[in-house]
Amino acid sequence: KCFGNVPKKTAKDVWFGIQRQIEDHYFDNKPLTGCMLDLVKAFNHLPRLPVMKVGVTLGIAPQILQAWTSALHVMERRFYIRGATGPPLRSCSGFPEGCGMSVVGMMLINVITDRWLQVRVPRCTLWSYVDNLEITASNADEVQQGYAELSKVLNMLDIPIDTEKTIFWSTQPKERKTLRETESSVVFWTRDLGGHVQYSQQMTNSIVTGKISSFQPRWKVLAASKASYRRKLHAIKALAWPNMLHGIASAFVGANHFDDLRTAALRALGEHRSGTSPVLHLSMVCHPSSDPGFYAIWITLLETRKYISVEAASPILTEASKSSRLHLGPGPCHLLLRRMHQLHWHWHPMGKFIDEHGEQIDIWHAPIQELQQRACEAWQTQIAGTIAARKTFTGMQHTHAMLSNRKQPYDHMDRSLLRTVMNGTFYTADHLPKRDESLSSRCPFCGEEDSIFHRNWQCQALEDRK
Repeated sequence: KCFGNVPKKTAKDVWFGIQRQIEDHYFDNKPLTGCMLDLVKAFNHLPRLPVMKVGVTLGIAPQILQAWTSALHVMERRFYIRGATGPPLRSCSGFPEGCGMSVVGMMLINVITDRWLQVRVPRCTLWSYVDNLEITASNADEVQQGYAELSKVLNMLDIPIDTEKTIFWSTQPKERKTLRETESSVVFWTRDLGGHVQYSQQMTNSIVTGKISSFQPRWKVLAASKASYRRKLHAIKALAWPNMLHGIASAFVGANHFDDLRTAALRALGEHRSGTSPVLHLSMVCHPSSDPGFYAIWITLLETRKYISVEAASPILTEASKSSRLHLGPGPCHLLLRRMHQLHWHWHPMGKFIDEHGEQIDIWHAPIQELQQRACEAWQTQIAGTIAARKTFTGMQHTHAMLSNRKQPYDHMDRSLLRTVMNGTFYTADHLPKRDESLSSRCPFCGEEDSIFHRNWQCQALEDRK
């Protein structure tokens, strides 16, 4: 299975596909074993003659191959050391990084290795994405045979393997023991092309949480920025969440991480004040896509819809929905079910989810616009129900966030004031004595005892503003 440099294929096809296979094998109670290896500076070591020969065999136009070969033949390289440039050097191997044709060369190497394993070890499956190669098979012996054959063909091509990055894994303890006996590096989880992949039923998420931690210094940069509120919010949705939560569809992250992210985001926006509810601001005052919790749910929906068919997911979802376990196991389908429960959606064995109103929703075939709208409303409904427990938000569960946020011709100051009023910020004087006993709790406009009810319905000084 070649995914690198292939149209409509991404690195996610590799790690999501392997994670899905692992979940399927756990469901069928069958072992699955594999290994992952990386090539050392692959483009610098690719042999030119075998690549061109394979290009001829696969039907690349002779004119293209001739021009490509000629360009490589006259290409010169120079070393730049301590401000001094060395003499021009030519080479008979390697392809320049950044060249579009070098990408073709790497793909042809992937084709060579894939074909070699198909003939020598047909029970092994090769997953390739540029210089990242992975093998999966039913047991440790087959994987080790596949690794030996892959090492053999790469050695013949003079392409070195980075042995320090080579790892082995298995879903069964017995197979892991067999791998350890050969002194192989055995892991339970790893980072795979940016995604978090776990090979056992142990719940792990360190790759995703590591990205969250490494992003922390950038919150201060965003907070110090002079950009407007609207531009900062766009940066959070377009950069922060995709960066930190990449691979979130294959790893469970606890609610405490999302709470910390919401607080950090509100501070960066300059909206974090006494009484402000971060989840209310990002989920209901703003569009739910601003909230990291909803972002995780939405990405999980999209990736499940793209990479797993309803026929493949239905048996696992049906079995998981019947489970009495408090915590579901790892895997894309189990994680999807867990996140759909956050929307108060439950699985129906007929292949659809049932929402909080008892209506069916087919996440695989429903129009993407309908799916997003219903997911947003379900998220805001459950957030409103949670927030309603707060004294100053009694009855919140009866509101409709999207109708409350209809666009109006307000200027910048009025929109800022509306956000303050709607996100729970304490803006009335009755909260001041709780922070400083010397401060008065009386309304600064009329002198009566202040409260939100007073400001909206009783204050005579604000009568003309109602």
